[in-house]
Amino acid sequence: MIEQELDFPPFEQDPEWGNPKIIYPHNSFHINPVIPQSLNRSLLESIKCFKAGALTASIIMSRKTLEAFCIEKGIKENNLALSIKKLKEEGIINDQIYEWANGLRLAGNKAAHGFDTDFEHLDAKDVLDFTIAILDFTYSFKDKFEKFKIRVNQTDELMSTTRTE
Repeated sequence: MIEQELDFPPFEQDPEWGNPKIIYPHNSFHINPVIPQSLNRSLLESIKCFKAGALTASIIMSRKTLEAFCIEKGIKENNLALSIKKLKEEGIINDQIYEWANGLRLAGNKAAHGFDTDFEHLDAKDVLDFTIAILDFTYSFKDKFEKFKIRVNQTDELMSTTRTE
């Protein structure tokens, strides 16, 4: 959905349509409050860069967030590729998140070292969205699911105990 207003320029009789603004889908990013503060700083900087149109800087900051994520999880290998692989090997991330993280790493490398590389708005937004998704999955959904499994198992055990009595 788009909103557009009439502008009334000075000294002109006829109003003109102003620039359209996207109302929906809203382009703001949601940062889950359970994400550690150490990761929020670089993530927020990535969002600020994105909103300012500094797309390369946004991608680099997303990569920095991914590196900080590895360190936050106790993984500090010689390079980010090895750190991401170790996250997967230790079960901190699954195959899908591994693929996303590796894609973010490659985009970050291209942003940092590809001096003649320009990024599209959608590419930078995807990198930022996937960075947020990795953090949400790891710090929120994964924990929620583990707690859910415990609750469901306890309920199942309680139900089976009640049936046998």
